[in-house]
Amino acid sequence: MKRIAVMILLMIMSLSANNLNDAQKLYEQGARNYSVSTLKNTLSLLSEELSGKDGEEGVFDYYLLQGKCYARIQFIYKVKDDISTSEGYGKKALIVLEEAIEANSNSIEAWAAHSIALQNLTGLSTAHGMLYGPMLGTGMNKLKKLNPDHFYTRFVDGIWKLRAPLMFGGDRRKALEIFSDLHMAYPQDEDVSLNLAVAYVENGKKSEALTLVNSVLIGNPANLWAEKLAGEFE
Repeated sequence: MKRIAVMILLMIMSLSANNLNDAQKLYEQGARNYSVSTLKNTLSLLSEELSGKDGEEGVFDYYLLQGKCYARIQFIYKVKDDISTSEGYGKKALIVLEEAIEANSNSIEAWAAHSIALQNLTGLSTAHGMLYGPMLGTGMNKLKKLNPDHFYTRFVDGIWKLRAPLMFGGDRRKALEIFSDLHMAYPQDEDVSLNLAVAYVENGKKSEALTLVNSVLIGNPANLWAEKLAGEFE
């Protein structure tokens, strides 16, 4: 009987792992194509898997991916200038990612996803900046403590320096340096490329920015942010 119980448990664990892998692939597809419907399908799949698992071990990966889905939808609506909807999904992202951080407080990816969601919220208005800014500082300090040289730590730090007012640590030249280095290491990462393009513009290098944005669009015509930046930079 014990052997049968172990076999059933292993089958359940294998099924859950397969579903998580499927959800991860679906997320990556939706994130790259800026497809809200695909990301919502990912959330539905994750919700089915999470049902009844609250408080159990092994929920971290589900919460992390769920939070990343919400954060990506938040960003898509921000690109579309639908601020109200973006804010709503940003708040959902924070709630779920805080669950992920509670499950694994040393996860750099969870802290980074949480920080990116916060950064997109702080940029909505001065009031949002006052509300979420201190939380963002806490997350950035945690990332630097965990690993200051990790990709996610440098990526989040680069966004901070690119978007924040000078009095709160903004540094456009340093942002350009960070994203130039990241682009050298990860030339296929579209988010890195587009943040580098924004950093180029902030440093008076519009032609370099347009070249980079157009290269992203050639590789992925579905990239809504690249399409928007191309219009803004022309």
